[in-house]
Amino acid sequence: MRIVKIKGGLGNQLFQYSYAYLLSHLTGDDVKIDMTAFEDIINDSIRKPRLLNMKVSLQIADKNEIDEMCLFKHYGSPFKQKYRLKIYLEKLLNRKYFLESTRAYIDPCDIIEHQYFDGYWQSWRYVDAVWSELKEQFVPKYELHESTQKMIDEVSGANSVFIGIRRGDYSAEASHYGSFGNEYYQKAMDYITERVKSPVFYVFSNDIPWVKENIFFENHNVVFREPKDIIDDFEDFLIMAACKHSIIINSTYHWWGARLNEYDGKIVVAPQKWFFDDKPIDIVPLRWVKI
Repeated sequence: MRIVKIKGGLGNQLFQYSYAYLLSHLTGDDVKIDMTAFEDIINDSIRKPRLLNMKVSLQIADKNEIDEMCLFKHYGSPFKQKYRLKIYLEKLLNRKYFLESTRAYIDPCDIIEHQYFDGYWQSWRYVDAVWSELKEQFVPKYELHESTQKMIDEVSGANSVFIGIRRGDYSAEASHYGSFGNEYYQKAMDYITERVKSPVFYVFSNDIPWVKENIFFENHNVVFREPKDIIDDFEDFLIMAACKHSIIINSTYHWWGARLNEYDGKIVVAPQKWFFDDKPIDIVPLRWVKI
């Protein structure tokens, strides 16, 4: 048996699950997911186990199974100093345990002898390798709210383009995540407009007031997803995924909104540089447009 840790927001969870599913495909072994990272996270609106809102097929590992593979109990939030110390010791002392050190692509066959995998696994290659199975699982397992379904029908019937704009925690770590202002979005919208007839731009952001003050949408047909219209960020994510085209920044939440859409001829615009401090990552598929 092998176990893959699930942590972070929905975008991270989907990458981690994809890696776990790839491991099950490559090994033929029983691969389970470790959901204990969410045990003591109460007031975090982003890091909740929303993966379980989908029809995923891999089972959740119980604590006895996790303890058989790990020397230390490192449940709960990975942001605590005590947790980080245990992870450091685990990596140092436990040969079963593999900790991803960067976001660079690693051939799974090179580390397949390990049994517990802790990382983010943010490469399109892991996803593409098992996409035909994943797309059947990354669908909601419950009936969506009526207003959500209405919006999905609306964007599906238009030449829709979602624009993902993330503020908040990204703004606080600008040296790593960078900052995307009006120039980036203008270039991206111009690229889409030159290739898509009568596009409608749907703006998804956790800071709509900032967007309205700092991004200029003259001569574009724009719809803002206002806070009052949103049921929750999971259902809003599914509206994004129903849009035909995408403009994203370096957010895995928006990456997956773009990836889940299978519209024939879709255009996805992504940043030329994902991390502004040049840390390695292999996240943007070759078929997407980089600006």
